Amino acid sequence: MDRKHVMGAGLAFALSAALLSACGPSEKTNQADTENAALSGPVSGQAVLDLFLGEWDCEATTFETPGIPAKKETIRLAYTRILGGRFVEESGEGGHGLRLFTYDEQKQCYFTWFFSQYVQEDIAEIGHWDNGTRTLDWTRVPGKYSTMQFRFPNKDAIECDVRLNDDAGNAVFKADYKMSRTKEAGAAKPFDLESRGIPPDFTGERRVLDQLLGNWTNDVTLRTLSPAMDEKHATEKQVIRRVIDGYFVQQNAESSLGTSAMILYAFNPKSGRYRLWAFLSDWGGMEVPYEGTWNAAAHTMDWASPAPGEYPMTMRHRFSGDDAFDYTFWVKDPGGRTVNEGIFKMSRVGGKPQTSMGPDGTSPPTSTTYRLISIGGEPVPCSPLHEGQRVPEVSGGSMTINSDGTFSGGIQFTNPNIVVPGAANKTPGTYTREGDTLTMKHPGAGYTRATISGDTFTMDNEGLLFVYQK
Repeated sequence: MDRKHVMGAGLAFALSAALLSACGPSEKTNQADTENAALSGPVSGQAVLDLFLGEWDCEATTFETPGIPAKKETIRLAYTRILGGRFVEESGEGGHGLRLFTYDEQKQCYFTWFFSQYVQEDIAEIGHWDNGTRTLDWTRVPGKYSTMQFRFPNKDAIECDVRLNDDAGNAVFKADYKMSRTKEAGAAKPFDLESRGIPPDFTGERRVLDQLLGNWTNDVTLRTLSPAMDEKHATEKQVIRRVIDGYFVQQNAESSLGTSAMILYAFNPKSGRYRLWAFLSDWGGMEVPYEGTWNAAAHTMDWASPAPGEYPMTMRHRFSGDDAFDYTFWVKDPGGRTVNEGIFKMSRVGGKPQTSMGPDGTSPPTSTTYRLISIGGEPVPCSPLHEGQRVPEVSGGSMTINSDGTFSGGIQFTNPNIVVPGAANKTPGTYTREGDTLTMKHPGAGYTRATISGDTFTMDNEGLLFVYQK
């Protein structure tokens, strides 16, 4: 089998998360061999990416561009190796973005992808390392659209500039970052990207992907039809969840063959199509995402590459109910003959996630309302002490947490003439959730942290604890 045929099959396995490659056993980066090599002296290959590993405080300066306001903030970032060590993942506290890095040994260059509610990468960015200046420079093909440079002045500092332009050369994103190490590589853990709620403006088209959510087992059959017949079988455990403020669906798969994969799905409202990016421990990542269309009448989703190449692959998801679906891929040779195919049968493990809805998107979200019982340890009504001063007497309050990722609530003062801006005046907002911890975003204000324990909801507002109960 020639190399192009092998790559076609490998890509198909990535998309299916079957993780059975015609290239043989999984290739894994030995992190122990490279972890210390990147800290001083000349480095190359995967060792360059070890410069990122660890946890960092990042001072981010975002400049105003159309649709994006100027702001300065400090965020916490973690860089860890995933998928057998082939990729480095950048995750941020709060789960608002994801960046992946890898090194392609054959092409001898680096690739990176970034995903957030504002960005869906049309194409991977290509990076080149300069040992003399200790810089990692990135551009998008053909190069004029995006530039990004990482500088590594020492092992405990990273600087980065990002400039993103549209096709006409207009700036659409501009930011500078300065990072200081807080944890070494071995002590860093990735931040959870899961979003248990979804933005309130999501349409039925976005909600189609909810059919994928949950825990699954996958029975896999892969067939090579040409030049010789061969058949392989495997099983998988898959976890599929909404991540990155709910704008993406992430499929994580672990195969019985010891390989792993991450697949990201999203809906692009500009094109009206769905997108799919695959990242495989024994293969690599997709330079161009696949595009999909949804057939509501047939309950199917069809996928194809916008740049199919010599060995094009197509794939179809077919949904037959809440607890099962299947998908099939086909790889064809230049003559149009099918040379590879795969059949994947997914069975749900456990119940359907709370955020799941049917493809019409009409199921109403659930809500839980909590009543304010104390502020700063003082039972309501009270005049709590905050920063050395007593605030006006609070007579009561409530907080409603919706399953769609929104919340609303406020407090009432004994004196009805008192007006307090922000969350105290029933301003609605959005939240992301990691286990029992919520990160709450108030419009026009910053973030607050809250926890849910049984029937108790506790919100930390600048060190002042607001305790609510059902």
